[in-house]
Order: sequence, then C-alpha cells, then structure tokens
Amino acid sequence: MDDALPMPMPIDRAELGRRLVEAAGDAILVVDAQGTVLDCNPAASELFRCPAADIVGRHISGELSPEVQPDGRPSLQAAAAVGHLVQAGHRQQIEWTYRRADGTLVETEVTLAPVQTGEDGFRIVIARDISARKAMEKRMLQSEQKFAQLFAISPDPMIVAEIDTGRILDVNLSFVTGFGYAREEILGRSTVEIGLWADSSQRAATVEVMRRRGQLRNHEVDFRTTRGEVVTVLGSSAEVQIDGRSCWLVQFKDITERKAHLAMVEFLAHHDSLTGMPNRKRLHEVARQRIADAQPGAQEDGQEGQRGFALLLIDLDRFKEVNDTLGHHVGDELLRMVSSRLVEVVADRDGFAARLGGDEFAVVLPGAGPEEAKGWALEFLTALRRPFTLEGMRLDVGASIGIAVYPQDGRDSSTLLRCADVAMYMAKRKQTGWSHYVAQADTHSASRLALMADLGDAIRNGQLLLHYQPILRVEDGSTVGVEALVRWQHPHFGLIPPGEFVPMAEMSDLIHAMTAWVLDAAVAQAEAWRAGALQAGGRPWRIAVNLSARNLVDESLPDQVRATLERHGLPPHLLELEITETAMMADPERALAVLGRISALGVEIAIDDFGTGYSSFATLRRLPPIASLKIDQSFVRRMLCDPADAVVVQTMVSLARNLGTRAIAEGVECADLLEALRRCGCAEAQGYVIARPMAAEALERWAAERGGI
Repeated sequence: MDDALPMPMPIDRAELGRRLVEAAGDAILVVDAQGTVLDCNPAASELFRCPAADIVGRHISGELSPEVQPDGRPSLQAAAAVGHLVQAGHRQQIEWTYRRADGTLVETEVTLAPVQTGEDGFRIVIARDISARKAMEKRMLQSEQKFAQLFAISPDPMIVAEIDTGRILDVNLSFVTGFGYAREEILGRSTVEIGLWADSSQRAATVEVMRRRGQLRNHEVDFRTTRGEVVTVLGSSAEVQIDGRSCWLVQFKDITERKAHLAMVEFLAHHDSLTGMPNRKRLHEVARQRIADAQPGAQEDGQEGQRGFALLLIDLDRFKEVNDTLGHHVGDELLRMVSSRLVEVVADRDGFAARLGGDEFAVVLPGAGPEEAKGWALEFLTALRRPFTLEGMRLDVGASIGIAVYPQDGRDSSTLLRCADVAMYMAKRKQTGWSHYVAQADTHSASRLALMADLGDAIRNGQLLLHYQPILRVEDGSTVGVEALVRWQHPHFGLIPPGEFVPMAEMSDLIHAMTAWVLDAAVAQAEAWRAGALQAGGRPWRIAVNLSARNLVDESLPDQVRATLERHGLPPHLLELEITETAMMADPERALAVLGRISALGVEIAIDDFGTGYSSFATLRRLPPIASLKIDQSFVRRMLCDPADAVVVQTMVSLARNLGTRAIAEGVECADLLEALRRCGCAEAQGYVIARPMAAEALERWAAERGGI
C-alpha cells in the first residue's frame, strides 16, 4: 500500500495575483509615465468615492489632487520631483493628499514603484487612507493622556525604547498580537535580545539612520515573529521625552501584503497569465539583452563564437481544431501541458522559453548557430509529438518551428521574430516540422499575407472559379465523372493554383465560406451537365468535391449539402465528397457523425490520397458506405519501376474490390500506367495522360471530341 502523501495542487500565480489585487484593502492604481491613471482596483473607487470609470484617464497629481499640498508645495511640482526618482528606478514612500469626487480631501500614505516594459514604463501607486492615523498623531501631541490611550489602541504596532540603552519601555497591544510576544518577555530587553530582526545587519543600519536624522520615515526592514514568519514593515520614529528620559517612539506598518501585490503586478506585466511563462514583452527584453551582450567588448572572456544566438518560433499544428471541437477549457489545459514540456527541454540549460499568445511559443538559445538550433528544434518536435492525454482522450498535436539566428538573420529582436515567423510558415506549408529562415522566402511571406487579406473579398466578389479533371472507367475509357478543383483569378496576380491559398483558408474560418462556394458552384454545374446528357440520351457524370478537416467537424455541413442539392435539383448520388485519411484524425467521433448524416442523404463518400494517412481496417469499418478509394499518386507513378509500389497498388485495388467499392488511381501520366492499372483490375483513373484540369467550357469541348457526355 502506497502511504505517500498526495502531491499538492499547483498554484495558479497569475489568477492568485489578480484576486489579491482585486481584494486588496489599499487603493492600487496603474499610472503611465505622464501621470495618467490607466487602471485601478475597487479600493481606489472607495478611496476617491467615485466609480473606477471616473478615475481612469485622469491625472493623478492634477485632477485627483488639490492644487497645493498641506506643506505648501504645488501638487504638480511635488509630484514631478518624486516622479523623477521613480522614473530612475527608485521605489518611493510618501504622504500625499488627494481630492475626492465630493471635494473633500483625504490624507494617504503612498508607495510608488516603477515597472519597466521595454522602452515604455508605468508606475504602480498603492495608496492607504491615513486620515485617521494623522488625526490620531495630532491628538497625541495635544495631550499626554490621549497619547497613552491612542498608543494602546493603535492598529499599527508601536514601541517606546530608551535611546541610550535600547531597552523597550512599552509596547502596544498591536505589537504583542502582531509579532506574538508576551509583554513580560519584551519589557526591559532590546529588539536584538528578543530576536525581532530577521537580518541583524538591518538593525545597525536602522539605528544609524535614526541617530543621524533624529527620526525615521517609512524605513523598510524585515522582522521575524515568534511563529517564524518574516514580515516586512515600514518603521517611522520620533524622539520623545518620557519621565525625563530620551526615548524613541517607533511605529511599524506591516506592508508584507502590499509588497506581495506589487510583486504580483510586476510578475503579470512580464508573464503570461494562463501558463505563467514569460510573455512577448519579456522575450523582447531577453533578446535585446542577448544582443547587448554580443557586442564587441561586452564579454570578458572574449569568446566570439558565443556571441550569436538562435530564436525559435513554435506554432502548434492542430490547436484550433482541438479548441473548436473540445472547448476552450481543454485548449487552455493543452497549452499549459505544452508549456511544461517546453520548460522541461530548456531546464538545466541557458535557454529561455516564452508564450507569445494563442498557440505560439518562442525559445531563445544562446550560443546556437543553425546546426545547433536544428538539433534543438528536433528535440522540441519530439517532445511535442508525444500524445497528450486530456479528459481521457489521446490528442496528437505536433508543431511547426521557424528558426532565425543572430546576427545573420536579423540584428534586433523584432526582425528576428519576423524572420522566425517566415521560417515557421515555410515549415508548416512544406510539412517539414522545422525550417531555417531563408531570405528569398520573405517575398513569398509578404505575398502570403497579402493573399490572406484578399481571400475573403475573393470569395464574396466572385474571383474564385472551378476547373474540372475527368475521371475515366479504365475498362472501356468512358468518362464517368469529374473532380472539381478550385482556382483563384486574382485581379493583380492572375490565376493562382489551390496550393497557394487553400492551406491558408484551412487555417482560418474562411475554409467554411470557400467550401460553401465550391459546393454550390460544382452542384450547379453538375446539374447543368446532367440536363444536357439526358437531352442527348447520354449518361450523367458524378462530380467530386474535396472536404477539409475543418469541414468534417462542422455539424451544419449535412444541412448545407442537402439545401444545395435541393436548390439545384441534382440527385444526391451524383455528388461525391472526398475526405483524406488524416482529416479524420482531428476528431474521429464528430467526423463519423457528420459523414453518417451526409451518407444518409444519398451522397457518395470517397477517401482521397488513400495509403498516405493513418486509417486502419477498424476505422474503415466504422465509416458509412464508401463509394471510392482514391489511390495516392505517389504509389501509382512508381508502380512501373518499383515492384513494391506495384504490389501496394494491387493490394489497394483488391481491398477496394473486397469492400465493394471503386478503386480510383490518381496521377496517371502515361499510357503504360493506364494499361498496367487495367491489368490489375483498377476501376477508374484520372491524370494528365487523360486530361489536365480545365474550365467547364473546355471540358465540354474535350468530351464532345470523345463522343459527347
């Protein structure tokens, strides 16, 4: 029996930080370098007695402050002096008077801290209402009796200590309860003797400041409670006379929670809230530091070969399908698991990993050239290709990685990231897993972005068109069908083949609009040909339309197919929808459900590129009735010169026959191949030896020359 204690659940630091800021009793405001409020928490609304919307956008030391502070200094002038110190990187604690929405003034104790983000920066302002405390201090000066009473009931810990000996003469209840000491073990002893200081060196420095200045104002030190906890306090002191003895009256304010708030705000400014990884801003900071370190003279050891570094951009291949199909909560968990694997790979090395947003991650590899970066890329791909298990499901995701190397590919962080993005797209388009940046590909990348922006307009404005490739019955050479293939007639770039824009559409929601257009145009054309064939006494052709993986998880597709067939009057059995084996893998259960509903309409289903995917006999058995198995051209083209490929083709033809379906050979480019397919009993074929894809009018002329439709 395993008695091991269960592992504690991991803490989501980002979520915890947000909750702490929202729940904080102190007003917390984010202010830009010019003093304009960018954001604030609910406590700020309470402090200023107005909604947050009335605070954001206003100048903190102008509109939200009186013109003159109680000490006589103009607010803007006083704020500028403090702001100069904060901008220089120094955290400041000051007392400040603000003007509330109702015109009343409120005295506060303010902590200002800089947060640098690249070349910009902002300030965190934490304000605590000390009006009550200030009033208390004034009353203490008026009456020794009132002083004693207020000393006793002060919410802040306070002590009275003899200056010459350091012996504690009195403490209030807040000190006793806050630090856990009993009065009898404190009185007559020094703070050193009772073990109050977490760092003894702070004690000497604090006493030196008190003796030199005669007082303390918001002096930060760390104390240790009797429970062993270390708390951070701000100490303020004044010299008082008690029974003729010079004493220190010291007040402490616990700022442990405030420092935690500030640390969390600073953390969130540089880290991704979902995964806790460094974010894009932090990536640029690290890259800029690497570039600075790589400059001549920056390295003391003079190792020139260590000055370069590589930047890898990692994009998950099938994340959107997972997110759309299984829900954002599964997608978020998948991103956290991916981040953990990336961190594992860079652990115990000098690498740096970040999440840029969405399903994009980046890694900085110091001292890495192209070959070293390639090795890292392969290691990342191996880690990400291992299946992920979420909610009892096994998910295969994979990734595409782009590599850019400093200084040859770029001399600043933005250029390196852009080059890595170009290389990543090359890897995704070529399905190579990884790719190093090639300058010649930049033109293509720019063209790709322009095409992506134009594609939506192309669908709406009628720039798409269909070409059709005939499918022959091998036995007698008669035409039995056509495959509809989309083209783009771009107004500037001319006729664009599908390989240049269909993959882009498949990575976005444009694929749904494109599929709807192709389906409608193909069915309309098929019905026109059917009507002509019936009039001429001929046999109508079936028409094949390709579906993508995203179409197969679209539960509205069956209704769309049915409506299209009814609109144009085409009998369902003359429409054949082609799917690939790999398209089934994104979400097999949903794909099977969608295909089942389509098959129930009477529409035929074909498996395209058969033999290149991951289907098994079990998968084939679960599919609705399959009309065609299209043998991939990579096997067909080599069957005359490679006996192994000839056996593969023969096996696929036999499999199709045994399943009661057609075998269609793709990529038939010579008469000898056509004859070989006839001998092995292949039912149908398409390829350049028969005809290239052509417009509808050209296909009609081609068919007429062969004896009509």
